Parts: sequence; C-alpha cells; structure tokens
Amino acid sequence: MAASEVTEAPHGTKRQRTGDVSEAAEVQISQSAELWLPDGNIVIRTISVGPPLTHTLYKVHKHVLALHCSAFASLFNGPQGALDAGSEHHDGTPIMDLQDAPEDARNFLKALYFPKETQLHLPPSDPFRDDVWAMIPDSYHGILRLAVKYDAADIRDIIVKALKTEWPSSLSQWEFLRTQSEGKSGYQWPEGYLLDQTSLFPNPAKIIQLATDCNVPDLLPAAYYDLACVTEMEFDTEDCRSFDLSPLSKEALEILIRGKISLRSSFYQYVVETGHACLCNRDCMKSFRIQHLAHAFGATDAVAYLSLAIERVHASEDASPNCRKEMERRLREVKHHIWAGLPYYFRLTSIITPSSSAVE
Repeated sequence: MAASEVTEAPHGTKRQRTGDVSEAAEVQISQSAELWLPDGNIVIRTISVGPPLTHTLYKVHKHVLALHCSAFASLFNGPQGALDAGSEHHDGTPIMDLQDAPEDARNFLKALYFPKETQLHLPPSDPFRDDVWAMIPDSYHGILRLAVKYDAADIRDIIVKALKTEWPSSLSQWEFLRTQSEGKSGYQWPEGYLLDQTSLFPNPAKIIQLATDCNVPDLLPAAYYDLACVTEMEFDTEDCRSFDLSPLSKEALEILIRGKISLRSSFYQYVVETGHACLCNRDCMKSFRIQHLAHAFGATDAVAYLSLAIERVHASEDASPNCRKEMERRLREVKHHIWAGLPYYFRLTSIITPSSSAVE
C-alpha cells in the first residue's frame, strides 16, 4: 500500500498528491455513519472513482475482523508494529485499503457487526415493502462474495443457508414457497397484489449469477427452472413476470436455452404417457385426458401445471374413485420425475450435491 501526502482542500474535500505528480485530484472523504466505532483500532478505506473520487472510511476492530475471517486473522494475529508503521493513518489510526466494490465492502462489514444483515431473506412484514425481498440477490451478493474472498466461513454458511431456503432442492419446499407467495397459505398478500409478480420475487438470473460467482451450485437447479418458466409472457394467466437476462453470461444463457428445451421435451413425453385409458376401461377420464393433453402443451411451469391437474382430478365427479386415485398417482410421479430431473436437463449433475435432486 503506497503512502501518499494528503492536504486539505476547499469545500470539505482533500487534495491528494502522490510523489512528484503535479496534477492534484480532489477527494471526497466520508466516514461511515453506521460503522465508525470510537474504540476501533483499524480504519478500512474503500475507494469509489465517482465523480467525485470518494474515500469511505470505516473505523472497526482488528479482533472482530480476525474472529470472523481467516484472511484477516493471518494478517492481524502477528506483530502489528511494522504493519502499523507502514500504513497511512487517520487521526492516529492505521488505514487498510480494501480493493473491493464500495457497496460490497459496506454490506460485508455490516454483516460482521449486525446480525440482521444476514436475515434479509425473510419476507417483509409489510407486503407493500417488497423491495428488500425482491433485492435478495443484490443484498447478499456482495456479502457472500467477500465472505468467500476473506474466508469468513460462518457468514458464508449463514447466507448460503438463507439462499437455499428460498431456492430449495426439495420439491415439497419449492411448492410450499410458491403456494405461500400466491396467498393460498401462510402469509396472505393483499388481493390483486400479484398482478405484477416481477416486483415481488428476486430475479432468478441474478441468483444464477450469484451462485456462479460465489460457488453455490446447489441453488442453480431451482433458479434455472424458475427462469425457464418466466422468460416468456403468459397472456392467459395473471403471471406477468418478465426478468432482465443481462446478468447471465453466455454460458449461462446456453444452459438456460438447452435446459428449457430438454425440460419441455421430457415433460411432453411424460404427459402423453399419463394420458392412457383409465382402470375401469369405461373411459371415464376421457374428458380430463383430452383437456390434460391440450393444456399441458401450453404450460410453461410444469410443476405448477401438474399440481393444478392433480387438484382437478381430485375434484372430478365423472370418474370412479379408483381411476381418480390412479391418475393422481401418475401425475405426482411425473411431477417428481420432472423436479428430480432438473440437474440433468440443465446439465448440472457434475457440480451439485446429490441432495439437490431431492423431491421430499
């Protein structure tokens, strides 16, 4: 870290010169309102190129950084005399620069000191304050990225657990979350509030980006599946989600496209196989099977469609109990096959853990 001469400049800025460089750059100095702790013994500095060029300072504790992060423990657990002497100082406290995005550093440092920063995945108590829930990828990305970089194992585990709760490997958990979000159980959203669902849910493309950047591959099957369901408008329903795909890399886009084709092909095959005659041979399920085949080919969310089909069969009055029971069994089996097959459709089997194909 290069030392520099810092002199006062007008209007609350500082004018910085390094070596014999004649050009001076005005630097805006900003102390963190949340993390400027009087008894701190290290000043973390982040740099935003602006304009204006801004240095944000955080006065924190070496022992807290070392307690949570192996990388800082290696730096601070030895003799500190030489390190402090070779550093710039702010009001007598040594400065350490972090070459990370300022917002990432801010979120990461807050997570070390404020436990609530690791609980952003919880649905908001006020349904009209959906901004926190919808911004889960952005809120967690910086924390998780730096937790991996600086080996903050506990913080990483907390964030990963939270993300896996929202993007589960279990089919039953996935269906519970989707049912809950629709207001059918659990939290009740106001009537009509789901007409624009884009604002309520995290962008799956950003979850894919986060999972890839931070090496959390078990999030990918559910995220790719969700994105495959909403990359086109469904005009015959109230589901109008349409997400920005720009966070996806070229490789991720290829995975999405190929996986969606493979998923639909498999789904259509399963649907045809479930449409054969009923057990009683009186074709009492004929009406359902015709509608089943017609509606399935227009469905973009296979799991949701199959759940609805099971409900329709269960409520059917023109079929014998045994035939209804058998058709429900076939549809549940297809739904489980589809979910368990996500790692294969999206070619993720080599990077995810076996639990990621769980159906229960």
